[in-house]
Amino acid sequence: MATKTMVFGAVATLLTLSAANADTLNIGQFLPDQTLHAAPLSGITSAGVDYTIISPSGTFETSVQSLSWSGMFADTTPVLFDNGVPGPVIFDFASSLQSLTVALESNNYGLFNEFGAAYNGNTPVASASVSDLTSANKQNTAVYFTLASATGFDAVALSTTNDSSGFGIASAPGPTAGAGLPALLAMLAVSRVCRRKSDQNAKRLFVRRRKRRADATGNADMRL
Repeated sequence: MATKTMVFGAVATLLTLSAANADTLNIGQFLPDQTLHAAPLSGITSAGVDYTIISPSGTFETSVQSLSWSGMFADTTPVLFDNGVPGPVIFDFASSLQSLTVALESNNYGLFNEFGAAYNGNTPVASASVSDLTSANKQNTAVYFTLASATGFDAVALSTTNDSSGFGIASAPGPTAGAGLPALLAMLAVSRVCRRKSDQNAKRLFVRRRKRRADATGNADMRL
């Protein structure tokens, strides 16, 4: 599939819908835990749409909450980690979606913002930004957000702030695309202006640092 150029900071439509009415990335297909994947990585959404994922590191690693990932997702949640190299993670879909629910977590402890932008071709059609706090004591508190557009979208760019060690991506729990979505889109459409990034930030790769566990010699070379 052709790679699309993503532009952050455009005026876009933000629709916040229930996870039950949106497709998901089905991250569990990339298990087992601590599996390394070359990028571009191919997958399929829970509703059956093929996609390709581009990582700035050239690889992804599958983690599982409470095993190799110590964060704020629910226990046993599969997490796709970008391996800590700066840059947004890009999803290129084989056919158009109307909605997608996802959660991101910075690999650094502390406050961070999750960003999502959806595109129809190179045209931004939806965006979302939510704030959260990474902490070892916040399991099962992940904030999920939904990107949605009545016109549909075929690419998504995901990133976070506080990202010097990369970030993880998790699918929404529960069922996927529901039949009532078009009506919900008509009722719940809300316009907002996505926060603009400077040219420097738009060009830099948005990633977060990986949480690490110091080994017996004090070398931080493993995830918590």
